[in-house]
Amino acid sequence: MSEIAFLERPVSAKEAIEGAYLDVTVREGVFATGAFQLALPKLWDFEVSNREPSADDPMFPLATFAPGAPEALGASHDARVVVHVAFLPRVINGSDWLRGYLSGGKFQLHAIRELPTQNGLMGDAVATAADGRLHRMVTMKDADLLYVVEGSFDPKGTADDPALQEIALMAAIRFKLLEPSGMRFAEAMAEHYLEGILGQVGFTAPASWEADRPGDVPPQGDAIQFKALVGDAVAGNMVAAIGGVASDAETLEMALISKLSEQGVTLGDPEPILEATRGDLAFSAVLRWGEAGGLGATMLCLRGSFQDMPMSVTVLGPSADAQFESWALNRRVFEIMRETITGIG
Repeated sequence: MSEIAFLERPVSAKEAIEGAYLDVTVREGVFATGAFQLALPKLWDFEVSNREPSADDPMFPLATFAPGAPEALGASHDARVVVHVAFLPRVINGSDWLRGYLSGGKFQLHAIRELPTQNGLMGDAVATAADGRLHRMVTMKDADLLYVVEGSFDPKGTADDPALQEIALMAAIRFKLLEPSGMRFAEAMAEHYLEGILGQVGFTAPASWEADRPGDVPPQGDAIQFKALVGDAVAGNMVAAIGGVASDAETLEMALISKLSEQGVTLGDPEPILEATRGDLAFSAVLRWGEAGGLGATMLCLRGSFQDMPMSVTVLGPSADAQFESWALNRRVFEIMRETITGIG
């Protein structure tokens, strides 16, 4: 990945920005919940699409903006701003979707970062297309729709000048939906509870993940097994468990890993990801690399404690190199579980 620096804030003075840009509202001609507002230079024109995203029409340019006069800002570099909309009825981070989109061979990725939001991690990327145009893309998620604000221009040999990204940056930072759904997740979710001798925990998982109570549970504890199916293939496995007296989260985790080892799954040593507290809940997360069924695998592990009650949640699935979409799905499900898990006294 060759480096081109992000423009993180406008380089023009505030007075120049206020004089050159205006907020544009797009409501007429687009589907009802697709109305939006963004900032664009003055003297720009735009066209909209009256299509509505669906499984049969999953992604298209919702609106295209371009200079409407030779003297308009950005005209000298053939600047464009396109707002795409994609139908994405599954939980996945916008940053992971953007990585997958840019890896299709049409772009050379220069830089990408993740932006935390209540709807997951969104992506912000700089990439070059095959025709030499430089693109700045930012994703926004609303329920089962993903919006991509894409600014592009002819860099004319100065692609490493971050100031050229200002039009794209202004469009992205001022973008907002006028009729957002208010739905945090792209698919139906279900609440699950574990109850043991030391207490209860609750958490959220996609309703599409099959949930079963295993035949063997930790002593004085409880467990649920989850399975995500894509057709007949298993895209992910999640096991949530709580233990009893004289147990701990790492012991619960190792008991599962021992069972997986008997099934031919190999997993390496844990790599710490984070450590945090939320009220009376303390938890850490680790990542294990390994192999399952001849393919690269990863296991995300949450180790938690609530009022001395140990809890363990693991998500096992393909590595990003083996099956990127399954990896991205599992990553988001683990995040949702981690964000929603709550101890019940």
